[in-house]
Amino acid sequence: MSVDERPLIEQIRRTSFLNILIQALCVIVGVIFFNIWSVEHFSRIDFSKTGHFSLNQTTKSLVWSLERPLYVKLFFTEGLEPPYNNHQRLITETLHELQAYSKGFMHIEVVDPTNSEDEQARAARFGVQPVPYRFTSKNRHELKQVYMGLVLIYGERQKVLPILNALSLLEYDLAVALKSLLREEDKRILAVSSGHQEPDILNGQGPLATMLSKLKERFVVIEQPLGGAGLVSEDVDVLWVVGPQKSLSLRAQYQLDQFLMRGGSLGMFLTHIRANMRTLKPERITHGLDSLLGHYGVLMKRDLIADRKHNGVMRFPIKQGGVQRMLPLNYPLFPKTETLIEDHLVMRGIDSLLFPFASSLELKEKHLQDIEVNIWAKTSSASGRISSVQSIDPMAYKLVAPGEEQGAWAVLVALEGVFNSFFSDKETPAVPPEQEGTVLEEPKISSGNRARLVVGSSADFVPNNIPFMLNLADWMAQEEDLIAIRSKAFQSTALNIPDSDLGKLRLFNLLGGSVLLWLFGAAVFLLKRRK
Repeated sequence: MSVDERPLIEQIRRTSFLNILIQALCVIVGVIFFNIWSVEHFSRIDFSKTGHFSLNQTTKSLVWSLERPLYVKLFFTEGLEPPYNNHQRLITETLHELQAYSKGFMHIEVVDPTNSEDEQARAARFGVQPVPYRFTSKNRHELKQVYMGLVLIYGERQKVLPILNALSLLEYDLAVALKSLLREEDKRILAVSSGHQEPDILNGQGPLATMLSKLKERFVVIEQPLGGAGLVSEDVDVLWVVGPQKSLSLRAQYQLDQFLMRGGSLGMFLTHIRANMRTLKPERITHGLDSLLGHYGVLMKRDLIADRKHNGVMRFPIKQGGVQRMLPLNYPLFPKTETLIEDHLVMRGIDSLLFPFASSLELKEKHLQDIEVNIWAKTSSASGRISSVQSIDPMAYKLVAPGEEQGAWAVLVALEGVFNSFFSDKETPAVPPEQEGTVLEEPKISSGNRARLVVGSSADFVPNNIPFMLNLADWMAQEEDLIAIRSKAFQSTALNIPDSDLGKLRLFNLLGGSVLLWLFGAAVFLLKRRK
């Protein structure tokens, strides 16, 4: 290299160094600006079928609509063992994702009050109380009080989520809380009919108690006596008639009719048969609503549907070795429907429905002009409907009964539109004599506002399908935006592998890795030899 070339080379080096420095600065500045931009423009790609790993658009919109600071205080005990070991991290991640859409209005504070009396007192003031926690392993037994609660404060209003132990419902609980904080409106009212030997939903046990507790998160749930003076209160948004065991009077039917005429949402879950499990004989029920339903275009047949292939399970007394035991049996009179209406909000997260002791439904076309009709659920094509049922013994349904009509039968239908009153050309039914003059009679509505009517042909359907009933309540109250959030659930897709292929799959799982590694080594060895 000559002396004359050295300045040129030095200049090239300086230029290259300067270019590298400028590029590095551009990258650093770009990363900083990208992080600042991403705080206000958060995004996530979610390939799961139900959108399990991202927020629903409704939840995002609720946070985006904040107009003043929202303070979120998470009181959570650290260091919990499975299944709660990741709860705090996952809850915090969800809150920070919400924060990204809050335009800077959402502020998060995470506190472990377990060993601090001051923080425990602060949690108590907000309504967050400790809950018992038990952990057992081979080497350790632990029982203590822990915190798993959260409070949201928005201006003068606050909402408490005292126990966050079900992460699958975390986004739904947060969305309901946000909706309550942002909107001044009171809870909607859902009424259940009474006075005709209906099941006591407000004091029920088991599944009914679970359903009631979930409904109370969104609704004020009340009883609505039928058959007396006056009409259904105008404050009632949704009215369910579930399994009346006694015939409804014309006065009670008039109250239902007028509720529908004023634009209410009416759900009717009826049955023609009550199962006597002691005698295994059916007992006939007359609810008196056939004519009313027929006027609206729905005919509930006096039959019973049996499905020997797709059904649920019920326990029956079975003798084994001289001892009688209660054993689970597949029960044809508990048809399980997988033929559900597709792409409807009310069926979000629902794969099948159980219809114990169901009858078939038929639609009367001439009564359904200008009415939007949807058959939400049908039994399978392998099911049959039986007109004359003499026994409910599962052994009586091993074979197809004489006269049994095979087919896929509608068991759940929804009608929406403007209905004509069943009593438009009839006299208004009289008030019971003992209640005359107690309430001013309102004028009859002959043709009403747009309303929703849902009819299910099984009263026992309600306690056996709680997720659906919660979706239904939101749909009937026209709160459809919350259905998609509650129904989000992570579901692992099962591999359907024939039994004949399982042996091959196990052999490949055992030897496949070793064989592939040997083949790779042999290929490398041969390539080296060629070189």
